[in-house]
Amino acid sequence: MENIFFLQGKVIFIIEINLVCVNGTMDLLLKVKYSGESYRLIFRNVSRFSIDDLSAPMEVQGFEIVDHSSSGWDKDSKFEIRDFEENKINFYCEEYKLVND
Repeated sequence: MENIFFLQGKVIFIIEINLVCVNGTMDLLLKVKYSGESYRLIFRNVSRFSIDDLSAPMEVQGFEIVDHSSSGWDKDSKFEIRDFEENKINFYCEEYKLVND
């Protein structure tokens, strides 16, 4: 898995959101801009997806990633992803990666 921890606590603009269901699992694809660069964040096997205050582009203060894997949680709850401060986005996933756009 790619490390997206450098996005923690930084102003990020979410410019595209795609939630895709394939073979009974959901994947979340986010296109984001950070410091003038574009990235794609891919989250696999997403569960309990929640989004508030939807706008375009959506500005968040970075992402917080909580690793629950050592606690024996279900595989679709291995990582908890949420934005800092306002909790506009919150969900769980099995894995994630970052791709330069």
